[in-house]
Amino acid sequence: MSDEIVFRDDDANQVACDEGTGHAPDYASMRRSAVVRELAQLPARTRLLIGPGPMTLRVLDALVAAAYVVTDPTDPRPVGERFDWFEQAVGDDMETAAALEEFATWMNSVLEDQIHRWTRQFKTETWKKVMRRLVGAKAYDKLAAAILEDATVVGELLLWVSAWVRPYAVALDDCVALLTPAQLKELGKTGLTGPTAALRAVLTIDAALHKAIDLRFDFDAMELQATETGDGIDLSRLIEEFRPLVTGPTRASLEELSSAMGRKLKGARFALDSSEDGVSQAAHSLVELIDRLLRTAFPEADVLEWLAATNRSGNDYLITRGPSAGKPTKRAQALCVAYGAQVVAASPFHEAAAAGLIVVRTNAQKLKHADTEDPTEAVLLRQLISSVEGFLMLAIRLGWSGLDAQKVAEIRARFAA
Repeated sequence: MSDEIVFRDDDANQVACDEGTGHAPDYASMRRSAVVRELAQLPARTRLLIGPGPMTLRVLDALVAAAYVVTDPTDPRPVGERFDWFEQAVGDDMETAAALEEFATWMNSVLEDQIHRWTRQFKTETWKKVMRRLVGAKAYDKLAAAILEDATVVGELLLWVSAWVRPYAVALDDCVALLTPAQLKELGKTGLTGPTAALRAVLTIDAALHKAIDLRFDFDAMELQATETGDGIDLSRLIEEFRPLVTGPTRASLEELSSAMGRKLKGARFALDSSEDGVSQAAHSLVELIDRLLRTAFPEADVLEWLAATNRSGNDYLITRGPSAGKPTKRAQALCVAYGAQVVAASPFHEAAAAGLIVVRTNAQKLKHADTEDPTEAVLLRQLISSVEGFLMLAIRLGWSGLDAQKVAEIRARFAA
């Protein structure tokens, strides 16, 4: 990978698209960063004065290309199948690593030091005059338009990510719905301060992105209203709208993992809706489902190995007394399931999901012998079921996403035994 910035003509991009599909056949002819395109027309010394180095610009080019690919409404392929061009963009591993390191260093300096200075400068007529004199009036106007063009497509990409994240935000909110403020605080910096905190955060970001794009990134003109931040609307209605996006995929994933487990989850809801002692029956099913999940997904030896590999010890993770001394606690098992027994950096969201599951089991255990016909018990049981579905979505669809096919096959085999 050379340091030369390759200029692409947008008209040529359109000509090079596959006939009948409208999708560029390779990276060289794809629509990419307008900023990189305009900077490529400037002398090398001028580019260096402006800031980003050649490798940073290559990463920016690939990022904007990815934004166009992901947000392309005419491409019928699943998003995961649209990146056959990526190897052409990144080159060999050594150069990719160097490019990413340079980009990360530059972004860090931007975030820590330069962004406030740039924001002030961009608003001043003096800065605009200096830049116009440095690059020329025509090039300056093109570069300003290019920045807006790139910012818009990256904003659209972030909106796509926001929509994709919503079901997971609902799942996370369901997971932690029964945790106390003190328990949430123990988990570290999650930003989860209430029962709908995750969804509220996603909706706030979504509203800000929409407004930024609509106002062409004139941040001085932006002022989010309460309803746009989720503070002035009934989030419970939105949660019920989004919840099928959690329950549907979760039940499908659970059925694929174990039909017996899938029946347990369905049975819990059915009992709650149709049986005279539905709360008790549903609570039994829920406890059995949780215990089977924790016992079967990753055997005791795997959990102990994972605890050792992640440097977790003490009575939070290991039983210290009685005949079961030395065995993993329910919390340790839940964490191992949440992480897929993978040795990765600790995540407060995985920790929150696991903590929520243990609280769910404790509450379900209490409801196993419910016979008071108190309607609040049924309400609580429904929340417990939603919390279990949230945990399963986060664990199976996110926590286990890094597991290879052989490992997943072994898990399925254990459930089928």
